[in-house]
Amino acid sequence: MRVGEAIRLDRSDINSTNRLLIVRDSKFGKSREVALHPSTIMALRSYPARRDRPIPSEATTAAFTSRSSGSSRTQGCAHARELPAVAA
Repeated sequence: MRVGEAIRLDRSDINSTNRLLIVRDSKFGKSREVALHPSTIMALRSYPARRDRPIPSEATTAAFTSRSSGSSRTQGCAHARELPAVAA
């Protein structure tokens, strides 16, 4: 997955029931689905609470945020490094 794709994710792009991630408007304007490991689903479910705990931010639909604004889309950096380690 490309960094820009992760930055543009919204919470609604994570389908934990079907263990899929919807990547919209990817390279060449195409969209695709990415299968997720159960441990990744658990990490993505716990991430918002971890993200909002140190510095609560304004409500946003973005899946990842930066420390300086509510949405990482304008910052070019997501907190993906703060997600717990995921088994391959």
